[in-house]
Amino acid sequence: MAKVTSKYTQAARDYFDSHPEAETALHEKYLDSLGISEGAAQHIVDNKLPDVAAHLGSNDKLRGSVQGMELRSQIDAIKKLHVDLVRGASGEADDNQRTDEYLQNRKAGR
Repeated sequence: MAKVTSKYTQAARDYFDSHPEAETALHEKYLDSLGISEGAAQHIVDNKLPDVAAHLGSNDKLRGSVQGMELRSQIDAIKKLHVDLVRGASGEADDNQRTDEYLQNRKAGR
């Protein structure tokens, strides 16, 4: 994987400021690459949850767990992850641990 620098990131921001359609296409490809259902990806878009998409993209174990779920369960997991990320940003308990526990409970049917 290429190491992205802050200069590249800034150049990308500048480019996308002038080419929003290219940024939209990039986000569409990224969401598709997560391997979640189209409905779950649309939930992320409709609810403006790029933090959830980024977190799923950077956590293989979590992404794999969500990929194996039915649509409704994927959306429930996305909602839970969003709440955990918001709480984590506030300095509350570890969001990854709570989300992992939630996913394990869903798999176990509890």
